[in-house]
Amino acid sequence: MKFDINVFRKIFFKNIIVAFLLSTGGYFSGGLLTIAVLLVNGFFLGSYFTSYHYCNISLIEFSYYFVFHGILEFYSFFLFSNIGYNGYKFYQDIFLKNKFKINIELFSFIKPVIILLIAALIECFLISNF
Repeated sequence: MKFDINVFRKIFFKNIIVAFLLSTGGYFSGGLLTIAVLLVNGFFLGSYFTSYHYCNISLIEFSYYFVFHGILEFYSFFLFSNIGYNGYKFYQDIFLKNKFKINIELFSFIKPVIILLIAALIECFLISNF
């Protein structure tokens, strides 16, 4: 099995950008950016599935490339989305209670980043070896 650090770095940093948009961008947009990013990711996943279908690639082969890392990646993106959805509380405090308080805990980022790192490692091994 071979491992390419450049492929891993590319995959991981692209996923971190999406995670940053889901969490921090969603938090400061009141959760709207989180919804938009999840919709775009769902659209692209559906497009990939459709293109595999039209190229006569079986569902099992598509699942082989996706399932091993995709479950972990989805889980970490949903954890990041949970941070982004709390942005409505941020604006609720500003407009209703007239106080400016950011409630993002650093600890809530540790678990999804570790899961995203594991998913990127799995995806890197899949891409590098096929």
